Amino acid sequence: MVHTADGANVSPPLRWTGLPADATALALIMHDPDVLEGDFVHWLMFNIPAALGHLPAGAQHRGDFSDGMLQGCNSFDRVGYDGPTPLPGKVHRYVFDLFALDEPLRLHSGSTRDDVVIAIQGHVLDAAELVCSSRRH
Repeated sequence: MVHTADGANVSPPLRWTGLPADATALALIMHDPDVLEGDFVHWLMFNIPAALGHLPAGAQHRGDFSDGMLQGCNSFDRVGYDGPTPLPGKVHRYVFDLFALDEPLRLHSGSTRDDVVIAIQGHVLDAAELVCSSRRH
């Protein structure tokens, strides 16, 4: 519950390995494809340094970080992470898409998923997906 909007609403910790040697930056999109209104973005982070290897829990709700990481605007129209709050009964999938990029994106904090998807075209060296599911009773 700590990562839900009903709980503490803190971003989850994430770790990755096996990036391509020439990756310089990463982009992360966390979304829920099971909402009635369409695919819902909960978290958008980009220009994550490839050498970092992880994101700790509790990323601040701000657009920029001292190491160059930026956060985009989620479907709540806020910058940063906002956790799930599914309607009772239905199982929802929460998808974390991680993209290894050959260069940082030339975007600003508060950019949208569409901005990121367009900007990564031609720069994706590899991609990974983590899918979690949850049902609210």
